[in-house]
Amino acid sequence: LAGGDVLSSSHIQKFLEAHPQCSLINGYGPTESTTFACCYRMNRDTEIDPNRSIIGYPISNTQLYILDKYLNPVPVGVSGELYIAGAGLARGYLNRPQLTAEKFIPNHFSVNSPRGYRFAYQQSPVNRSSPAPSASLLYKTGDRVRYSNKGKIEYLGRIDTQVKIRGFRVELGEIEAALNQLENVKDNVVLVKDTDRVNKQLVAYIIPHDLDATQEYDWRKSLKDKLPYYLIPSAFINCKYFPLTANGKINRQSLLERDIIQPQLSESSLEPQTDIEIKLIQIWSDILNLENIGVSSNFFSLGGDSILAIQIIAKANQAGIKLTPKQLFENQTIAELAAVATTETSSTAEQGLVTGLIPLTPIQKWFFELNLANINHFNQSVLLETKQDLDLEVLQSAARQLLIHHDALRIEFAFSDSGWSQYNSDIVPTIDIQQVNLSNLSGSEQRKEIAQESDHLQSSLDITQDTLIKIAYFDLGEESDRLLIIIHHLLIDGISWRILLEDLQTAYQQILNDREIQLPAKTTSYQSWSRYLTTYGQVSPTSNIDYWLKQNKYSNYSLPIDKELDNDNLEKKQVVITLNREYTQALLKDSSQAYNTQINDLLLTALVRTFSQYTNQYYLLIDLESQGR
Repeated sequence: LAGGDVLSSSHIQKFLEAHPQCSLINGYGPTESTTFACCYRMNRDTEIDPNRSIIGYPISNTQLYILDKYLNPVPVGVSGELYIAGAGLARGYLNRPQLTAEKFIPNHFSVNSPRGYRFAYQQSPVNRSSPAPSASLLYKTGDRVRYSNKGKIEYLGRIDTQVKIRGFRVELGEIEAALNQLENVKDNVVLVKDTDRVNKQLVAYIIPHDLDATQEYDWRKSLKDKLPYYLIPSAFINCKYFPLTANGKINRQSLLERDIIQPQLSESSLEPQTDIEIKLIQIWSDILNLENIGVSSNFFSLGGDSILAIQIIAKANQAGIKLTPKQLFENQTIAELAAVATTETSSTAEQGLVTGLIPLTPIQKWFFELNLANINHFNQSVLLETKQDLDLEVLQSAARQLLIHHDALRIEFAFSDSGWSQYNSDIVPTIDIQQVNLSNLSGSEQRKEIAQESDHLQSSLDITQDTLIKIAYFDLGEESDRLLIIIHHLLIDGISWRILLEDLQTAYQQILNDREIQLPAKTTSYQSWSRYLTTYGQVSPTSNIDYWLKQNKYSNYSLPIDKELDNDNLEKKQVVITLNREYTQALLKDSSQAYNTQINDLLLTALVRTFSQYTNQYYLLIDLESQGR
């Protein structure tokens, strides 16, 4: 009978091999449940998974609940916090009412609660004729667990061992399990250490079978095949033994207090051998603010993180070294990174004016097939707050530079017997900036005038006559002025704005300071991209077509209605619901963190669930638009 700390798979296997006639029971339970809450029996025929710690099923007169942070039960396979109820549960902590209230909470899942009894997935038999004194309480264990497909409970570690590092949620137990599979690892602990240069750093403390047999590089290299790059520790520290607390458990705080000593690098490991390595060392030194960086230095051991990685990628690209963040995470030393980097001395894209016919892209064809009543008013716009008064002549010149640099902004459209077509003009027009003086109006009147003028400009575009860009500058007097930019959606999408506005600001500052206009090199033109799409659509594999055609069977379902409707004379009703601050916070932030989703996922889930409840149908075909090429 084993208990007290996590039972490793290696110890289980060794015991069962040495004593094949015995069963081994892995007992789990905090002192607050005196002292076991669930157990898992194993023998020599039990399949032992090295990556999982099974704690089994609840003991008699004990109920276990796996809940999310809103105290809702989680599905099978999803991790949550373990809560305990039942006859073995303590009533609280002696003379510590505040801690008792924090850890022992009301049990909404008790047999007296319909909601609780329905959702008690893991229950042992309960003698309901004589309930325990603490049956109305739930103990919050702080342990993360989940149900396996067979209903067994898997122990995943403490709640506080799940951390967010390098932009990812990290399970420390997952890293420890991977290390345990390495040949020379006797035992290990992975912790998160705070350093002076970076908030969080993964550190692996390892007791090897042979202290001299394995170096830090070997640990990292061996883990590459077992873990994603963001789970590989920044530092590896070999230990003869782990310090223990008075209760015989690993003293993690004592481990964290140990200094991380960087390995001594030889001359050959310090000196760069190639031009790329020389440039990367200089870039790392600048970004990390460090000296004496060698080609064997590890980026994350030096204090690097995901934000600094983006800066290094950007600097490298400016130096003609093409890298991606994924490459940096997977190849954490300069020597490894230089081996996968590519160089690009100049852009292969056309740098002059791109002119001529452009095939319509699929999304443009879709737009024209809609046969909208007003195809001219399908725009995107931004209303910017200016930090200083703008020189409109300089702004006009900067806007013209955008039309030169971004060829798609000069596209003209025409309609003929053969349908719609688009053409990249060689004429660079001057965009008239409309100036609107609202300085003598009140704040509310200014907002009203801005809205009215915006509507007027939005509806004034003509895709067959005008440049499909409108700019207005609103002078608000003492308030910060506003700059309105409107572009037809045929020419721009949500992602393109980021590039466009950055180039506009760069060009404006360069002209204002009498400097030569230098914008980043042009990339693949919209014309080339459209031609590529046309070719790809004609020659691409068709193995998936049958699958997508079959999905049409789900699109022919009609919504149930209470009565027949006259489609030519429909009544319309607009329903507006406003969420308060609490619900808005829950929707935009809390729920996304709880379920590791984005807002789109939650809204689509809500839509489909509502549709399903209304129609008893389990399929709904939805058209989604994605921004960007």
